[in-house]
Amino acid sequence: MLALAPRIPRSCRSLLRVVAILGTLAAALLLLSTSLASDASAANPLDPKVVPEPLKPWTAWALYGKTGAFCPTLLGVGNMQCTWPSRLDLVLDEKRGTFKQSWHVDAQAWVPLPGSDKRWPLDVSIDGKRTVVIPREGVPSVEVDEGDHVISGTFAWDSLPESLQVPAQTALLQLRLREVAIEQPNRDAKGTLWLQKTLAAEASCRGAPHGSVPRR
Repeated sequence: MLALAPRIPRSCRSLLRVVAILGTLAAALLLLSTSLASDASAANPLDPKVVPEPLKPWTAWALYGKTGAFCPTLLGVGNMQCTWPSRLDLVLDEKRGTFKQSWHVDAQAWVPLPGSDKRWPLDVSIDGKRTVVIPREGVPSVEVDEGDHVISGTFAWDSLPESLQVPAQTALLQLRLREVAIEQPNRDAKGTLWLQKTLAAEASCRGAPHGSVPRR
């Protein structure tokens, strides 16, 4: 006579089903986290459409600490870029200056500002709200949330400096110097904007002595 297997109580069977479901979910989440991390490390922006529907509520959990996973690459190649600057507007004169720039940010990130430790930006605001400026590798920077933002601030000095540092990733620059609109600012590859040299070149083009550039 064959021995019968012991009957498992109904409460235990329910518990075993829960354990099995949790085990399957844990395996799926581990696979999702590994897949997302692999995409991020490969510098490919994550497409939310590829995430299976049952796992979409867990996407934020799997991406915790990987804030750049949704950031695109430039022309589809290279490293992911989360911050995209528009034109930088600079208005500078003998005693002070102002700046204003719009940024598109795909994930919370630090954004560099014009200036340096010697020419520190003042009264900095994001979308009209005052914010704290932090030096990051010697560059004045502010932390910005995802979205579109306008960053502005001021400078103060005893006299117009020889130069002013501008973020290297800023391609478009509009400069007004001593009330003169400068069409071709003198700026090198490291982002240094040479103010006095720009004034000298502008004066030379107009046939005026350096320091007496006519207003327009």
